[in-house]
Amino acid sequence: MFKGKLKKLAALVVTAAMTLSMSSTVFAADWQTEDAALSVAAKDGATYEAYQVMTSKYMENNGEKVYTYEVSDDFKGFFNGSPYSLSGDNEIMKDGVAVAGDGRWTNTNATEAAALAQALEQYALGKGISGTKLDATLPIGYYVVAETETSEKNAIASKPILVDLRGATTVTPKDDDIPLEKKIVEENGLVDANNVSIGDTIKYQVTSEVPTYEANVDKDKLKYVFNDTFTNIDFDKDSMVVKVGETTLTEGVDYTLDAETNKFELSFATDTILNNQGKAVTLEYAGVLNKDANVDSEDGNPNHIELTYTNNPNADKSEGKLEDDVVTYTYGFKIRKVDKNDDTKDMAGAKFTIKDSEGVVIGSFEYGVDGEITNTKGVITLEGNYATIKGVDAGTYTITEEKAPDGYAVLGSGVEIKIKDEGTTEPTGVATVKVVTNNASIEKDGQQVSEITENGDGTIDAVVRIENVRGISLPETGSTTMLFCLAGGAAAIVLGALYFAMTRKMRRMD
Repeated sequence: MFKGKLKKLAALVVTAAMTLSMSSTVFAADWQTEDAALSVAAKDGATYEAYQVMTSKYMENNGEKVYTYEVSDDFKGFFNGSPYSLSGDNEIMKDGVAVAGDGRWTNTNATEAAALAQALEQYALGKGISGTKLDATLPIGYYVVAETETSEKNAIASKPILVDLRGATTVTPKDDDIPLEKKIVEENGLVDANNVSIGDTIKYQVTSEVPTYEANVDKDKLKYVFNDTFTNIDFDKDSMVVKVGETTLTEGVDYTLDAETNKFELSFATDTILNNQGKAVTLEYAGVLNKDANVDSEDGNPNHIELTYTNNPNADKSEGKLEDDVVTYTYGFKIRKVDKNDDTKDMAGAKFTIKDSEGVVIGSFEYGVDGEITNTKGVITLEGNYATIKGVDAGTYTITEEKAPDGYAVLGSGVEIKIKDEGTTEPTGVATVKVVTNNASIEKDGQQVSEITENGDGTIDAVVRIENVRGISLPETGSTTMLFCLAGGAAAIVLGALYFAMTRKMRRMD
């Protein structure tokens, strides 16, 4: 009985085998191929090419298409000489295990498919295999789509994409945009422009991000370099602090810093790039505005930074470059000391000091015996017969006469000068210089005015005119009270004289 059943089972197996054999012959006769459109939803300017890894055919089976694949001639060497192979079930294997996709074919470093896509792209580029520029209509099959030119200078080339082309397909690659932002650090926040005095320290902050590359990228091709150039600003090398996330990097280990007086180059080590992909980068450092600073200039004293980095490690010397700028302004004006009634007179012997809003003396100068300015100190320089205050911050300054010329009285109060940049939100280099007190004026085209707006062309046009008169020095404030005091004193003298005369006359009568 058992033998009879076994014979029947054997007969069924043979029949099934014959049927499958006949079916296979029929299927082979029905295999067919077709073309399909492959397009890329990419940014303008980007270029993509598709490389056919496997050809494909299909047949109809009960209303459904069944596909079979065969490695293309161009990529046979890839599957023969790598850990990848093609199984009889049309699966790509790596070391005997099927390569899993992420369900969307949008590859990241976290997927096995990403590593496969990168390996296929590198093989195609290394072997000089010709791709087809997209958009295009191609034979159905299995493709790797790679970006050959980036869309923007700040974009990292999108990761290669695996496409099983069976019908019209549009793939959407993702470019990783790398930011670069430089700011000046002020007490009230981060700005693009500021104003300071010569000798002041300017603090900077630069933010960016380490690019994210394909899995198993060739690290020898990676580059991530900052180049900063200062104008009339001396770089303080010891102030440099570099962070990735919250971790402070070490110079000479994580990066190198090649510094000069007015520039530096900071290069990340390749291992630092690899180990910190996608992480935020912060640079903090400082510089000092030097004596050569541009004064009253719309150009100001700019600071230009560039970030150069590898944006497509699979292309030869493919680099992206980002740039950003900040600027620092400084101001000035001239001082002229004259006789109120004769402005041609030399004011030999006059001595002045200049104080900032906190009362700190920032400069001083004198008039020599021949009326020429001598003994200049601090922010004061000479320009003809003028004492020039060059390179000061916006703010209020007081000019105090410490010693008057012979025959003249010392000014009863200081001359207050206010410098205000005309920018609405941030400085522009164009400033208004105004005399706040009424014991001086500003010369403009031979006329005396209370204020003048600098034209921003790098010249100091505001000339503060300080006038002196011979005799008693009266304060500029409280003058009415002083007059009453003087009048009262004169009256007291007169009454005293009358009283003395009357008492003398009464004594004589006695």
